Amino acid sequence: MQLAVDDFDATLRALLGIAEGAGGFVASSSYSQMGRAPEGVFTLRVPASKFAQVLLDVERLGTVETRRIGGQDVTEEFVDLSARVRNLERHEQRLLSFMEHATKVTDLLAIEQELSRVRGEIEMLTGRLRFLGNQVELATVEVAMRQKVAPLGGGFWDFGATLGRMKAAFLTTIRQILGAAERVAVVGSALVPVAVLAVVVWLAIRRIRLRTV
Repeated sequence: MQLAVDDFDATLRALLGIAEGAGGFVASSSYSQMGRAPEGVFTLRVPASKFAQVLLDVERLGTVETRRIGGQDVTEEFVDLSARVRNLERHEQRLLSFMEHATKVTDLLAIEQELSRVRGEIEMLTGRLRFLGNQVELATVEVAMRQKVAPLGGGFWDFGATLGRMKAAFLTTIRQILGAAERVAVVGSALVPVAVLAVVVWLAIRRIRLRTV
């Protein structure tokens, strides 16, 4: 959700209160003030049962500019992972039984290697199950918040708009001056050969006159 708010600091305090009041927390946050007004992105983790109410409370904090809601059904993956964990646990028990009856060192080493692999896979799958359980229990609300920017001027005179028009007029004048200078340069460069030829002719005539005197 993207919000435009009147008072960034006060709204941020209210946002934190909404998360804590719902039994959730702020998972991550970022803040910047590159322009005239502060802005930030805050990720809330709240109980899934409070998701709808949290959305309504957040919407009341300012003007909602954009909002997107999405979800993912992880039921199939959860069931599949649970079945794989159960199979691996049964395999682990069989390996432990084999280890108790093994008499050769090579057999013991092979069983221990397989047992280590099975336990590693069980840990990986149970970690994924915990992650999915956490995702299901908690909903994620990401709020991109920015403070509304008031115009530079007030009342009947929009000072910001005036500055914009002055800048546009200044740039137009500069472009016109540069265009005129360019045209003068083009004409001048075209007349240079003529001027050189005229000087050469004048020098030749002057030398001829000096010889005849």
